Amino acid sequence: TDLWKSPGYTMCGSQTNPNTNWWEGTVSGLGLSQISDSGPTMTFTFGSAAIVLNTYEIQHILYPGSSVPEDLFTIANLSTIVPMDYTIGCTAQWLTATPLAGSSQGEADTIVLSYDNASIQYWPSGHYGAVLSVFSDDAQNSPQSILVQLIIGSVGADLDADTDVDQTDYGLLQACMSGFGIRQTDPECTKADLDDDGDVDRDDVTVFMGCLSGSGTPADLDCE
Repeated sequence: TDLWKSPGYTMCGSQTNPNTNWWEGTVSGLGLSQISDSGPTMTFTFGSAAIVLNTYEIQHILYPGSSVPEDLFTIANLSTIVPMDYTIGCTAQWLTATPLAGSSQGEADTIVLSYDNASIQYWPSGHYGAVLSVFSDDAQNSPQSILVQLIIGSVGADLDADTDVDQTDYGLLQACMSGFGIRQTDPECTKADLDDDGDVDRDDVTVFMGCLSGSGTPADLDCE
């Protein structure tokens, strides 16, 4: 059927969504891959092994000095008939996958991702990325990759240190307003002097508005 077509659906098996399981949930054994674009004639490969990942991107937003919790993802084989051996490679030393190899014949294997927090906690603000790749000589779609991103730190306008610049930060800025040329002496308000001129005034508001990102959205580290 052309309801399942490329690029939205290039494969269909026991671990995909939608899947090819029987109506009561048991595995049917049917696996389709390399599904073509919709057209008068459509093509696909039947029964071959293919790598199926449950995610293709992992992202953490954290403040300097924080630790990154472990992550889990799964690797499965589209086919329940053709076995698939696989290995995992990574482009960064601060990220470790366990185990680094396995085999699947339809079942989903859980992989644990751990982070080198002893090093990460000392990293400066910035965006850091790594690519995990799953390789298999048995799979027709090898390799498949997961992008892992760490967004660390924020900007001066992030007054509550949660990596975004939003209404909460604006409330803290307002509470520290001293006015043009009036030195802000409250130690709790030092960080609100965004232009480092000793006062907290409309010039600091201008800097703040240039970094406004909204709740839950990391601020642009180049906004200041």
